[in-house]
This record gives sequence, structure tokens and C-alpha cells, in this order.
Amino acid sequence: MTACMLGPDDLRHIARVTIGNYDRHADGFREGTKDHDLGQNVDALRSRLEGPGPLAIRWVLRRRPRGAGATCRKTYRVLGAGVAAQETYEMTAPIGPVAQPLLGTVQTARADGRPSRSHARVLERRAASTLLEVEIETGCPHQIRIHPAVAGHPLVGDPPYAAGGGPRTDGTALPGDGGYVLHAERLVFAHPVSGKAMALPAPRPVEPRTATEP
Repeated sequence: MTACMLGPDDLRHIARVTIGNYDRHADGFREGTKDHDLGQNVDALRSRLEGPGPLAIRWVLRRRPRGAGATCRKTYRVLGAGVAAQETYEMTAPIGPVAQPLLGTVQTARADGRPSRSHARVLERRAASTLLEVEIETGCPHQIRIHPAVAGHPLVGDPPYAAGGGPRTDGTALPGDGGYVLHAERLVFAHPVSGKAMALPAPRPVEPRTATEP
């Protein structure tokens, strides 16, 4: 698949299609509903039509197909604690909210949560950690951090998640706390207008590289 970027003309076309679809149905939207709230995003997109940026991409990705038939693939690199015993992992633990004293709830692995699926393969084993490539099929909150923990390899330095995908016992860390290694490496999706396969790679920082990578 050829790597390419959405250009300004592509984004402007996406913006116009989005605005046009919204305007055709806006009269039927009731105040306080999700569809009505969507209008705020569309108005912001409308105001940036002459130079749309990340907002247009976020709107498209929020409306991508999900689950087994999804046309969007997201690939990450993470540094997990512990030395992996397997070469590959398939992680299907459901994800849902649990009580958290500071935020009210946080997303963790739980049996009655939303179905989710991720695939991981080992890129490099280190003395006390493993560099993993992880592709997620579904889009549950913090899935990229929870599923490696479910496999026994929580992200090194990730404050809230312990091995198994549950919250750490002290209950004071928040999902927004930093300190872990997580790199969104590649986004692949079908262009919403042409259907053309698009691949958007992100430059790789030093930390999630293997010892043999430049």
C-alpha cells in the first residue's frame, strides 16, 4: 500500500460533503440531542473550510465503520513491562468503566464491558521489558494501554493500569498521567470520498525503535 497524506483539496472536499449532509438534515434535529450537538462541530468545520486541518480528519474518523467490518486500522508501538513469553498475542478482553475516586469512573478491562480486540507482536525483548507492535480493531477508550496490560505487559511507566488491565490498587493515578512509551505509528483507512486506500505513517521517535533500526 502506498503511503500518502490527505492534501488540502481532499480535506476541503471532505468538509463540504460533511457540511452539505448536515445542512440537509439539520431542521429535523432537536435541541439537546447528539445530532444537534454535532452542529457545533460542523459549524467549526464550516469556519475552517478555507484551510481545514485536523478537525476534518477527526470528524471522518469518528464516523468510520467499527468492528470486524471496519476499514480503518490503527497501529501503535508500546513498551510493555516484563519479557514476553509469546511472539504474538490476540487480546479480546471487554472494556468498561469502573469506579475511581478522583474522576468518578475510568475505563478498564471488565467482563461486562464493550467487546474489543487487539493484536500484538513482539518487536524486541529487552532485559525487563518488551517492545510491541499493536494493532487495534476496535476503538474503546484507552484500549491501546489496557490490552497490553491484559496480556501481562502493562506499559512501562503507565500510572493507572496494572497487569491484567485493571486499575492499580492505590487508586490515585489518572489516565491522563504521562510517563509511558506509546507511539501511534500508522493509520490506514479508505478515503471517505474516493474509497482509495490511504496510509498515514508517523515519524518514529528514538525510544520505540529496536536496537537494529536507524
